[in-house]
Amino acid sequence: MLVFLMSLLISTAQAGGLSSEEKALQLLNRLSYGPRPTEVQALAKQGNNGIQHWIEEQLHPEKIDDRHLEGKISQLPITGLDTLQLMAQYQDLNKFIERDMGASKKDLPEEELKQLRKKYEDHLIPRILEDMQAQRLIRAVESRRQLEEVLFDFWWNHFNVDWSKGPVRWMAPSYEREAIRHHIFGSFIDLLRATAHHPAMLVYLDNHVSRVAPPAKNGKKPNGGLNENYARELMELHTLGVDGGYTQKDVTELARILTGWSVENTNDDPVFAFKEKNHDKEAKVFLNHTFPAGGGLDEGERALEMLAENPNTAKFISLKLARYFVSDNPPESLVLRLQKEFLKTHGNLTAVYRALFNSPEFWSRTSYQAKVKRPLQFVASSIRALGGELDIKTPLPKILADLGEELYKCAPPTGYKDDASTWVNPGALVSRLDFSLKLAANRMDGVFVTLPQKVKPTEDLKSLVNDISKKLLGQPLSKGSAEVVMKELSDESRTFANGELRPISLAKATALILGSPEFQKR
Repeated sequence: MLVFLMSLLISTAQAGGLSSEEKALQLLNRLSYGPRPTEVQALAKQGNNGIQHWIEEQLHPEKIDDRHLEGKISQLPITGLDTLQLMAQYQDLNKFIERDMGASKKDLPEEELKQLRKKYEDHLIPRILEDMQAQRLIRAVESRRQLEEVLFDFWWNHFNVDWSKGPVRWMAPSYEREAIRHHIFGSFIDLLRATAHHPAMLVYLDNHVSRVAPPAKNGKKPNGGLNENYARELMELHTLGVDGGYTQKDVTELARILTGWSVENTNDDPVFAFKEKNHDKEAKVFLNHTFPAGGGLDEGERALEMLAENPNTAKFISLKLARYFVSDNPPESLVLRLQKEFLKTHGNLTAVYRALFNSPEFWSRTSYQAKVKRPLQFVASSIRALGGELDIKTPLPKILADLGEELYKCAPPTGYKDDASTWVNPGALVSRLDFSLKLAANRMDGVFVTLPQKVKPTEDLKSLVNDISKKLLGQPLSKGSAEVVMKELSDESRTFANGELRPISLAKATALILGSPEFQKR
């Protein structure tokens, strides 16, 4: 079995172009969270015209009716709440006591207050994260706007914030809706501005406390001063890239430019605020451009525009998109073509996506099944392959955390990595197979799937494995994987105690195919 799992590391690329079925599978594995039953076959029959129509429809999600999904998500308590409403319902311990206990703080003994405070910290606040994770998973599995969900995953990790960092927990739902989702199909500068102005980002990377260093008093250096965290990540991770042609001096100068970019009412009703008293008003030189003395908020806006329009930013974003959608080491020709489109359209993201999805590199044999699914992609695609649905209460967030991808809680500003080396190891792959066994047996509360077919006791093992493979993968298993699956199934006793023939375990066959190297790839 270990050989079976680790064969995921071996390339299965073959010569020649992609067949109609392979094109459909490539599209649905990369631009969605995987095909639902019969979707590959249906799309393959429509040919290239059908594929182009699918792409164009997904590039305009506002035209796709997703009311059923929105109705389900609206049942989650945090849905639609702004930061102020969220804090009003979940932050104040006194209100929690009054609402849930029908008492006031002064009426309760200290020991009971202590227990309530622990209940509040351990149970009530995490509901925010639970609801965020639930809606994310429901969207991934059930949304008809699949490309939007895949792109949200890309941009959330690009502009990552960690829910765990203090007051970010109150700001994260708003950050998702207003800073990321609202700008996925717009321009890069608008997306960059939205993240730069959002309290969640400013708190997460400490810019809300960055200010011009006050003068020393009585020979003592006062607390506070310049914080370079956000300035560094803004260039290294959000725009120019680590090799983007900037220096440490540029980091310091950008940090000075962004002094005063802060948050008002951090623990009450957090909003972006430019605090002029904290801003460094001296002259600055950033990326060889002079910022005269006396500037204010406009300096930061100008710096963002410079970064968004920089050719290194265009190349870095193009590289990351190509890496996410094509291969861990995308062709330089593709990256340069996307960079050109980015610069020509002034960062029109939809134009860049279209150029990427219509590129010969995206549809090449080399890129076919060249990516390994991250845990979220694996879990969502497994459920979609079995035509599954989720209840609003689901154990999947914990399962994802166990698999190494706890949604909204990636501490490093890099977000979760997208390369195979991060996710391919024996322990992780065994855990994935264990998930597949539970899923196929319908042993997960709040997750409902349907196995692909019924099995007769006389069913031929090879035919059964081949049929299920085509339904779940859109294609047969490789010869080596099929042999391993058949051996695992044939090792079970095929007869009852009375000698009657026992049917092949459909749940186990399904789980083994979901755990196969072929299904781990996208």
